[in-house]
Amino acid sequence: MDTVVSATDHARLRTESRCTMWLEPRSRLREGGEALAYGAFTEKAAPPTPDAAREATGSARPRWDALTDFITGAYHPRGGLRFYGRNYGWAVTYRAGAVTLLALFPGRDAVTALVVLPAACFEAAVSLDPPLRRGAADQLERATPYREGRWLFVPVHTTDDVEDVRRLVALKRPPKPPRG
Repeated sequence: MDTVVSATDHARLRTESRCTMWLEPRSRLREGGEALAYGAFTEKAAPPTPDAAREATGSARPRWDALTDFITGAYHPRGGLRFYGRNYGWAVTYRAGAVTLLALFPGRDAVTALVVLPAACFEAAVSLDPPLRRGAADQLERATPYREGRWLFVPVHTTDDVEDVRRLVALKRPPKPPRG
């Protein structure tokens, strides 16, 4: 059964927890009868351009840029767009070989990173030293195990959150040495 939270309660809880993805993965938030998505682009027939995705992040753009710079510099991945459904929207995905390293959901003045951790990486993430900070740690704790791993939707509010996402991606695949 879906959990429905009023917009007022959502704003209060979001402020208290500093985490936009505090509900269980199957939960939906409703505001004016509409489901809220992780990303700003929820129409399957209207994928965003890379520039539009970056522009949508608004005040969160420095964190978007930090993650994309890290991924492209450390992994030299193939990038692309993927539609995750109307409750999630379009994301920019980064793949190295057959492994999806990261998906970034551009939100309105927000960024959400999706990192899918296989079981072995999950165990390593639980025992990281220093431990993950609140946003990533909450997602790690709540993530449901699936065949492909645990889906962590990490809200990226601060540079600490950027660092946590970098650490999670590095668990999946160590970064390549810089090209010289």
